Amino acid sequence: MRAPAKLTPPPPLPAATATTQPTLAAIAAEVLPRLAWQTVGKAAYAVARSEGSLLVFARLPPEVEAMEVRIGDSGPQIDPFNQVLTFQRHRLVRFNDTAEGWRMGGNQKLPAENNVWLSMGRLDPPLGRQPGIAVVVRASASGVVDGPDAPWWLRQAWRPVVAADPAKP
Repeated sequence: MRAPAKLTPPPPLPAATATTQPTLAAIAAEVLPRLAWQTVGKAAYAVARSEGSLLVFARLPPEVEAMEVRIGDSGPQIDPFNQVLTFQRHRLVRFNDTAEGWRMGGNQKLPAENNVWLSMGRLDPPLGRQPGIAVVVRASASGVVDGPDAPWWLRQAWRPVVAADPAKP
């Protein structure tokens, strides 16, 4: 019997820290220049933190119809909630809230050039979430995944989100 292949976890995804702003559009304008974009095929995504919330940005070129970004807290190796943030051209950002998990706190379509669809979703943490728990994400677009080839529910294949500026949590 052959031993299972060892899965190498993907590198962490740096998250810029946004300052408090009155609207999502203002937060986006402030943080967009500092985002660390991660490509997934021809699409890209990036994350930022704003207080306890996670801001997820997606950039879809004309040839990419949709991107999914899964989100969860570190902990169990198998994802128990299947929470997916869906970015789709010409549609509002969608998210499947759960009582125990993250919740959609808002979304915003952002200006972009060359028929690129740029939007963001704000996810608020679960009620009673303990500080210091790492957030993990996994993105897919047009059949390409961000990370190793593994089932979507195996969190070992998800990227941990870390502060881009280690001085800021």
